Amino acid sequence: MGNHEPVESDPKALQDAQNMWVNFTVLTKYSVIATVALLAGMALFLL
Repeated sequence: MGNHEPVESDPKALQDAQNMWVNFTVLTKYSVIATVALLAGMALFLL
């Protein structure tokens, strides 16, 4: 059914994946902040 062997992982690949995840979350956070600021500005000036 399942594979119960230990998984071999490359430490450099793990570090690269973690760095990519951190960069993605930072980009997502600032994208959400920019979107909220844009929508708030539109609500303030267009309504």
